[in-house]
Amino acid sequence: MLGSSKANLSVRLNLLVTQVPAYSRFSYVGLEGVLLTLFPTPFLLVSWGPANWGWAWPWILAGVASGSGLGAGLALYRFITWGKFFSSLGLCALAALTSSHWITDPFAAFLGAIGFIFIGFSLFQFKPHLNPEKTSDSQVRADQRLLWGLISLLTLSTWILLFTPIEEILTRAVLLTTFGLVLVLGARWAWLLRKKKILLILAAVLVLGGVLAWLSAASLLVLSATGSALLWRILLKSQTFSSRVQLWRPKAMVNPAQILPITFFLLCLIGSFLLALPGASTQGISILDAAFTSVSAVCVTGLIVLDTPKDFTGLGLGIILILIQLGGLGIMSLTTLALHAIGQRLSLKQERLMVAVTQTDRSDLITSLVFIIKFTLVCELSGAVLLTLLIHGEGQGWGAALWQGLFTAVSAFCNAGFALWSDSLIPYQQNIFILQTVSFLIILGGLAPATCLMAPRWIKGEPIPLAFRIPLVTTAVLLGSGTLLLLMFEWNGFLSGLSWVDKLSNAWFQSVTLRTAGFNSVDLAQISGPTYLIMLLFMIIGGSPGGTAGGVKTATFGVLALIFWATVTGKSKVIVQNRRIPPELVYRAIAILVGYGVVGLSLLMMLEVTQPQIPAWELVFETVSAIGTVGLSVGATSQLDEVGKIIVMFAMFAGRIGPVTLFMMLHIEPSRSMSQYTDAKIALT
Repeated sequence: MLGSSKANLSVRLNLLVTQVPAYSRFSYVGLEGVLLTLFPTPFLLVSWGPANWGWAWPWILAGVASGSGLGAGLALYRFITWGKFFSSLGLCALAALTSSHWITDPFAAFLGAIGFIFIGFSLFQFKPHLNPEKTSDSQVRADQRLLWGLISLLTLSTWILLFTPIEEILTRAVLLTTFGLVLVLGARWAWLLRKKKILLILAAVLVLGGVLAWLSAASLLVLSATGSALLWRILLKSQTFSSRVQLWRPKAMVNPAQILPITFFLLCLIGSFLLALPGASTQGISILDAAFTSVSAVCVTGLIVLDTPKDFTGLGLGIILILIQLGGLGIMSLTTLALHAIGQRLSLKQERLMVAVTQTDRSDLITSLVFIIKFTLVCELSGAVLLTLLIHGEGQGWGAALWQGLFTAVSAFCNAGFALWSDSLIPYQQNIFILQTVSFLIILGGLAPATCLMAPRWIKGEPIPLAFRIPLVTTAVLLGSGTLLLLMFEWNGFLSGLSWVDKLSNAWFQSVTLRTAGFNSVDLAQISGPTYLIMLLFMIIGGSPGGTAGGVKTATFGVLALIFWATVTGKSKVIVQNRRIPPELVYRAIAILVGYGVVGLSLLMMLEVTQPQIPAWELVFETVSAIGTVGLSVGATSQLDEVGKIIVMFAMFAGRIGPVTLFMMLHIEPSRSMSQYTDAKIALT
């Protein structure tokens, strides 16, 4: 009898466990923290309500949206049907509240449509995750609620700082309420840990926040940031939270195809907020223009919607320079070296990730990264010294010459194309030494450091590995043919009026920069039809693997050229220097080219539909320049509206991470299947 009772009790406990959500990931319980923290924020959008509805309806809709957010936060994981109902009701109320603003602001409509579609789809697909073997305790759930509550508060504070008048009473009330809700989550977390001192501190901070909200909204904003930082620091010391981080961190470090875009995205996001600060620009800029500039700098592209030397202060230009350097070298490489410098070792998974990203041997990972940093610094500093002397010789003072020389050297080596002159390097089109110094830096940056070291041996005719030979040969052919073609088609075009020496210098410079960098020493609006087609081809090809340039890469183009030659000569295998190009490499080269084509055509179609005021040939040029991270422009970028800027931003981002990410996604272990299949016969001509 006793055994039967124990068995029944065990069955009941198992059934109970299977009905409890297992909060094993941040996003599950974290959503509760987000909803419970941000439910008052719809009141900040009351001014977006339709004017012809009177004053009451916007407040009613904001109240419905706010109450629905609170209800969804409390019910979504406990009573899923009610949670979905409140979520849907809140979305409908928000849509009605902001509808008039969408009609007058295409950018807001674009972002709103994406947001509502994403949230609606996620809501429709949402199911609570149940784990019959493991339940998470209250402390773990409190950790995650507090973490995402802090993130939500910091995001809201940043939004208010950038876009909302902080002296308005409504803004103070919303910020104070959100701050209080985060403190409540913190109090719940401290109560579970039985830390009474933290409870007293949080209560005192809440009272102080109320007083400061009455006296000064700016003081409340500072207190919110300080309190969030304090809570964050306390949270990081929590053993339960630390254990969750240790479980989560390896998952994020497994797949390079995921972590690489994330690091670039975070760098772009941080740069956007920094450039949007009042001190970074001369007259203030929109967050979208700041984001566009940040993405262009991080992705080392050089397309601009603002006049860089005029619209940004020294602080803003310094931020752009740092973003260019981090984007060119790679934030992950610098982080790895920083960890090594302070004596921390990488785990095996982290080493595997960095080997995949940097394409080096695991045994030489740190040595290779140190060499890359040294090579970069030597090239940039040498170029900065030469350019400083040359610019000073043009009449600039030493201070201005030093700053312009350093900025130009870093921008050139990283193939970014940002310049401190409104018309790029056109003022120096007759200074052969400045142009060739910049072009030499562009070439060094466009090639991998190891490839640069192999160049002297290749020039002497000594044998070098095929991995270096193909990029060097392809680069030399493109540089030489590009120069000759530009001289042929533009001798009496944009090169007219220059001496034959300057014509040769500018043709060579444009041949160098049009594949990778984005500097220009001539007016590209005057290019002829043949030159236009040549530029498109060269921008698609781009630079070399391991360098800072974009495009499909010279190695890919070289492999495809070898495949073409082997095909037309009737050879079944591609043989170079007694080495066979394996089929897997052929497939990857074709996949990279097709991937670029599909993404480029899709983005071009989007620009054609949304930017009818811009000629099609200009949109084609800007699209290829963006996805190849080149940065050359014929004037279309400055004419883009908000939607067009977002599309071009995505093109630059996709072009920067595309080739590496696509390669790693295609890097799958070969199948061990021994099955044999009959060859298919397909007519291609």
